[in-house]
Amino acid sequence: MKVYIDSDVFVSYVRKTEKNHKNSKKFLDFIIKNNLKDVNFFTSRFTEVEVGSAIYRRTKRQDRARATLHKMTRSWANKIFPLPENPNKKIKIDNLIIKLVETALKYGTRFGDSIHANDVESYDIDYLVTWNIKDFKKLEKKIKKLTVLEPVEILKILKEKCNN
Repeated sequence: MKVYIDSDVFVSYVRKTEKNHKNSKKFLDFIIKNNLKDVNFFTSRFTEVEVGSAIYRRTKRQDRARATLHKMTRSWANKIFPLPENPNKKIKIDNLIIKLVETALKYGTRFGDSIHANDVESYDIDYLVTWNIKDFKKLEKKIKKLTVLEPVEILKILKEKCNN
Protein backbone atom coordinates (compact mmCIF):
# COMPACT_ATOMS: atom_id res chain seq x y z
CA MET A 1 0.00 0.00 0.00
CA LYS A 2 1.50 3.33 -1.10
CA VAL A 3 0.25 6.51 0.58
CA TYR A 4 1.27 9.92 -0.75
CA ILE A 5 0.91 12.99 1.49
CA ASP A 6 0.20 16.45 0.08
CA SER A 7 2.09 19.47 1.45
CA ASP A 8 -1.03 20.99 3.00
CA VAL A 9 -1.15 18.18 5.57
CA PHE A 10 2.37 19.06 6.77
CA VAL A 11 1.57 22.78 6.95
CA SER A 12 -1.55 22.04 9.02
CA TYR A 13 0.46 19.78 11.29
CA VAL A 14 3.03 22.44 12.09
CA ARG A 15 0.76 25.45 12.48
CA LYS A 16 -1.53 25.21 15.51
CA THR A 17 -3.69 28.02 14.12
CA GLU A 18 -4.50 26.10 10.92
CA LYS A 19 -8.07 24.85 10.57
CA ASN A 20 -7.01 21.22 10.18
CA HIS A 21 -4.14 21.20 12.69
CA LYS A 22 -5.58 18.66 15.15
CA ASN A 23 -6.49 16.11 12.51
CA SER A 24 -3.20 16.54 10.63
CA LYS A 25 -1.37 16.05 13.91
CA LYS A 26 -3.33 12.87 14.73
CA PHE A 27 -2.58 11.48 11.28
CA LEU A 28 1.14 12.27 11.12
CA ASP A 29 1.75 11.34 14.78
CA PHE A 30 0.11 7.99 14.09
CA ILE A 31 2.50 7.38 11.20
CA ILE A 32 5.51 8.37 13.29
CA LYS A 33 4.54 6.21 16.28
CA ASN A 34 3.48 3.07 14.43
CA ASN A 35 5.26 0.61 12.21
CA LEU A 36 2.70 -0.33 9.63
CA LYS A 37 3.54 -3.46 7.70
CA ASP A 38 3.16 -3.19 3.96
CA VAL A 39 2.39 0.56 4.09
CA ASN A 40 4.82 3.07 2.63
CA PHE A 41 4.44 6.83 2.94
CA PHE A 42 5.71 9.31 0.37
CA THR A 43 5.70 12.98 -0.49
CA SER A 44 7.48 15.12 -3.07
CA ARG A 45 11.03 16.37 -2.66
CA PHE A 46 9.47 19.76 -3.39
CA THR A 47 7.20 19.49 -0.33
CA GLU A 48 9.94 21.00 1.81
CA VAL A 49 9.94 24.08 -0.42
CA GLU A 50 6.15 24.37 -0.28
CA VAL A 51 6.02 23.89 3.48
CA GLY A 52 8.94 26.22 4.24
CA SER A 53 7.43 28.89 2.02
CA ALA A 54 3.96 28.50 3.55
CA ILE A 55 5.29 28.69 7.11
CA TYR A 56 7.34 31.79 6.31
CA ARG A 57 4.40 33.52 4.56
CA ARG A 58 2.14 32.83 7.54
CA THR A 59 4.59 33.70 10.32
CA LYS A 60 7.09 36.07 8.64
CA ARG A 61 9.72 34.20 10.65
CA GLN A 62 12.63 32.53 8.90
CA ASP A 63 13.61 30.70 12.10
CA ARG A 64 10.16 29.09 12.28
CA ALA A 65 10.34 28.00 8.63
CA ARG A 66 13.82 26.52 9.15
CA ALA A 67 12.75 24.74 12.35
CA THR A 68 9.82 23.22 10.47
CA LEU A 69 12.09 21.94 7.72
CA HIS A 70 14.50 20.54 10.30
CA LYS A 71 11.62 18.69 11.95
CA MET A 72 10.47 17.30 8.61
CA THR A 73 13.88 16.03 7.63
CA ARG A 74 14.68 14.60 11.07
CA SER A 75 11.44 13.39 12.66
CA TRP A 76 9.72 12.06 9.59
CA ALA A 77 12.80 10.94 7.64
CA ASN A 78 12.47 7.23 8.44
CA LYS A 79 8.72 7.13 7.88
CA ILE A 80 7.88 9.42 4.96
CA PHE A 81 10.07 9.19 1.89
CA PRO A 82 10.53 11.94 -0.70
CA LEU A 83 10.03 11.25 -4.39
CA PRO A 84 11.70 10.87 -6.79
CA GLU A 85 13.36 7.97 -4.99
CA ASN A 86 16.80 8.49 -6.48
CA PRO A 87 17.84 12.16 -6.33
CA ASN A 88 21.18 11.27 -7.92
CA LYS A 89 19.48 10.15 -11.11
CA LYS A 90 20.08 12.96 -13.53
CA ILE A 91 16.87 14.37 -14.91
CA LYS A 92 17.14 17.05 -17.54
CA ILE A 93 15.30 20.12 -16.32
CA ASP A 94 13.66 20.59 -19.72
CA ASN A 95 12.26 17.06 -19.57
CA LEU A 96 10.91 17.66 -16.06
CA ILE A 97 9.26 20.91 -17.09
CA ILE A 98 7.62 19.26 -20.12
CA LYS A 99 6.41 16.38 -17.93
CA LEU A 100 4.95 18.79 -15.34
CA VAL A 101 3.23 20.85 -18.04
CA GLU A 102 1.72 17.68 -19.50
CA THR A 103 0.58 16.62 -16.03
CA ALA A 104 -1.03 20.03 -15.41
CA LEU A 105 -2.87 19.84 -18.74
CA LYS A 106 -3.93 16.24 -18.21
CA TYR A 107 -5.32 16.74 -14.69
CA GLY A 108 -6.09 20.46 -14.60
CA THR A 109 -3.82 21.02 -11.61
CA ARG A 110 -1.98 24.15 -10.41
CA PHE A 111 1.83 24.15 -10.21
CA GLY A 112 2.34 22.60 -6.75
CA ASP A 113 -0.46 20.12 -7.30
CA SER A 114 1.02 19.18 -10.68
CA ILE A 115 4.22 18.10 -8.94
CA HIS A 116 2.18 15.89 -6.59
CA ALA A 117 0.01 14.57 -9.43
CA ASN A 118 3.11 13.68 -11.42
CA ASP A 119 4.56 11.74 -8.47
CA VAL A 120 1.28 9.94 -7.81
CA GLU A 121 1.03 8.86 -11.44
CA SER A 122 4.74 7.99 -11.83
CA TYR A 123 5.01 5.88 -8.68
CA ASP A 124 1.73 3.98 -8.84
CA ILE A 125 0.35 5.46 -5.59
CA ASP A 126 -2.76 3.92 -4.00
CA TYR A 127 -3.85 6.82 -1.77
CA LEU A 128 -3.33 10.55 -1.98
CA VAL A 129 -3.88 12.29 1.35
CA THR A 130 -4.82 15.97 1.15
CA TRP A 131 -7.11 18.60 2.62
CA ASN A 132 -7.83 19.80 -0.95
CA ILE A 133 -9.69 16.84 -2.39
CA LYS A 134 -11.41 18.95 -5.04
CA ASP A 135 -8.02 19.85 -6.56
CA PHE A 136 -7.35 16.18 -7.34
CA LYS A 137 -10.77 14.95 -8.52
CA LYS A 138 -9.72 14.71 -12.17
CA LEU A 139 -6.57 12.81 -11.14
CA GLU A 140 -8.66 10.36 -9.13
CA LYS A 141 -11.07 9.82 -12.01
CA LYS A 142 -8.28 9.12 -14.52
CA ILE A 143 -6.19 6.86 -12.26
CA LYS A 144 -8.66 4.11 -11.36
CA LYS A 145 -6.44 2.60 -8.65
CA LEU A 146 -6.07 5.94 -6.83
CA THR A 147 -8.22 7.05 -3.90
CA VAL A 148 -7.99 10.65 -2.70
CA LEU A 149 -8.78 11.04 1.00
CA GLU A 150 -8.51 13.51 3.84
CA PRO A 151 -6.18 12.56 6.71
CA VAL A 152 -9.11 11.61 8.98
CA GLU A 153 -10.37 9.13 6.38
CA ILE A 154 -7.03 7.42 5.74
CA LEU A 155 -6.36 7.32 9.47
CA LYS A 156 -9.41 5.06 9.91
CA ILE A 157 -8.04 2.71 7.25
CA LEU A 158 -4.58 2.69 8.83
CA LYS A 159 -5.93 2.03 12.33
CA GLU A 160 -7.99 -0.86 10.98
CA LYS A 161 -4.88 -2.23 9.30
CA CYS A 162 -3.04 -2.03 12.64
CA ASN A 163 -5.77 -4.03 14.36
CA ASN A 164 -5.58 -6.85 11.83
